[in-house]
Amino acid sequence: LLDGNGDALLPAEITPLDDGFTLGTRPSLRSDLYLMAVARVRTEDGLPLAIATDLQPGLSVALEDADECTWEGARGEARWTVTNRLPRDVQCQLEVSVPEGYSAVVDRGLTLGPGAPAEVSAEITAAQASAAPAEVTLAVTLPDLPGSGALAGIAAFRPRVACPAINAPALDGALDDAAWQQAAELPQFGLVTDGSAPADATRAWLGRDAEYLYVAFECMESQMDRLAARVQPAADQNDNAVHQDDEVEAFLDPPGELPYLQFAANALGARKTRGDARWEVATAREDDRWTVEMRVRLDSLGLPILPGARWGANFCRVQQRTGQASCWSPTGSSFHEPDRFGVIVFD
Repeated sequence: LLDGNGDALLPAEITPLDDGFTLGTRPSLRSDLYLMAVARVRTEDGLPLAIATDLQPGLSVALEDADECTWEGARGEARWTVTNRLPRDVQCQLEVSVPEGYSAVVDRGLTLGPGAPAEVSAEITAAQASAAPAEVTLAVTLPDLPGSGALAGIAAFRPRVACPAINAPALDGALDDAAWQQAAELPQFGLVTDGSAPADATRAWLGRDAEYLYVAFECMESQMDRLAARVQPAADQNDNAVHQDDEVEAFLDPPGELPYLQFAANALGARKTRGDARWEVATAREDDRWTVEMRVRLDSLGLPILPGARWGANFCRVQQRTGQASCWSPTGSSFHEPDRFGVIVFD
């Protein structure tokens, strides 16, 4: 077998057929390990002939990332599924890599029967209570198949919260309504990049009744005189300039193929919407914070909300003075990463 530069990698067994030949190789974890095969054969007249063919080796072991990994406080569990596609037992060696400040515990050896899948879990611990690590990677190698390469899968941690039924709060921007005591309180937001603490804290609450989804934000602000709030609210507003102000955003990602929804509002109540959902907003200010209440009609979301339904969601804030973007579920460089949204479960 030759690579793209023509350098020999390893021998392979060639079996002649009436109309060609088959080429046997060792199982590979890397679909790009073998780029070209060259068979040297002779014609009936004894002339040498070189036959080249591209190889498409199938994976012997498949690694699938889990859709949801849980994290709470300073601990979490990362999960993957490993499947053996060979007709015999396979020994797998496992290695988990975590960022600095985190540790991982995983069983390092795994035996898979023919065609058998297995769930692999790793306990991840932080040195202190913090957001989930940005990246946890599982590497799978096959020690009894040297040269077969390695597979790597990244665990995606997604925070989860139950969305309870609550009484309808008054939509006035203040968070003193008793209904918010019934709502689910989300942990304080972390920076979108790595979950670390922003300059000023943000909290959010979530609840629903038969008609509406309710979201509240409390945005602490140590320099209220520098709050960016220029865009004025208007009827049927959908203004991109809202994103140039201090703002909060709620994202909802329904199951299936429907696109995710985005609801953004500044401290004056000006709005920007992604999608066709109908919603209202009210805001208020105090000496050291500004607050927002959102009310979204459930029958405008495109899908009915059934008990136990699980939707992707995120709740975010942009502070123009510091240039900081923070959120409930850190998504990397942008809020618009639905694969890294958190999960809300409707009661």
